[in-house]
Amino acid sequence: MINHQFLNTEIYIPQWTVKFLFLGTFNPEGGAVLDYYYRRPSNGFWKILKLYFDPYNNIPIDTYEGLVAFMKKFGIGCIDIINTVECPDHYVERIIGQGYSDAALFTVNGLTRHYNFENIQNFISNQSIKPFVFSTWGQRENPADFFEAKSGFLQYCDLNNIPFTSLASPSGRVYRGINIPIINENWHDSFDNCLQLV
Repeated sequence: MINHQFLNTEIYIPQWTVKFLFLGTFNPEGGAVLDYYYRRPSNGFWKILKLYFDPYNNIPIDTYEGLVAFMKKFGIGCIDIINTVECPDHYVERIIGQGYSDAALFTVNGLTRHYNFENIQNFISNQSIKPFVFSTWGQRENPADFFEAKSGFLQYCDLNNIPFTSLASPSGRVYRGINIPIINENWHDSFDNCLQLV
């Protein structure tokens, strides 16, 4: 059993009002130790958000305290959709090892994913305002259990008028070279579109 790195900590679910909720996949314990979601140096997530919300760097985010201040100021929060993963011992390295990628989560045979969608829905339902929800899972439809869990969540969003947007991945494998301005524009246009709904 591999738990999410932040499971059973205050970091796992935001403790403040969230206007922009970002849903990732999984951050395994036993891998790189991070202070919050998307904090691997190669990941473009926080670079993209800083450019949009705080281009003059009024709230530096190089410390965890600064990052929390930034998130609270702009109503940003993150939650992953997988709590734990069960897999055969000989596959553990593919989940937590160097070069970890989400691909292994969905392609390794004999792997069981335990999803977090119920907690996410409860979090959204308890917010004083309906957040804009974004995912970075891409257009993945397989395996069947993921498709079923995702479809149920998207139905929840639709029934409750929760705006949901799928964004291009900001992972280090993608967020490089000529892709950087393209991904930045994709994300910033999505934020603009959401804010026009307010």
